[in-house]
Amino acid sequence: MKIELRGKYLSRPRYNRYLKATANNKDRAKRLYNANIRLAQAFHPLLSQFEVVLVILLNK
Repeated sequence: MKIELRGKYLSRPRYNRYLKATANNKDRAKRLYNANIRLAQAFHPLLSQFEVVLVILLNK
């Protein structure tokens, strides 16, 4: 994510979690954040399917 977009869409307290996890290494924090985004994107289709199945089961 470009730094100007990160500053616009990612709050400072949220980004500070990544800095803390990487001992204030900005490059590693950026890579960790990007890896987290990719992981979330990978799980999204599965979670969407699970949601549909859950709604169907609850409405029986």
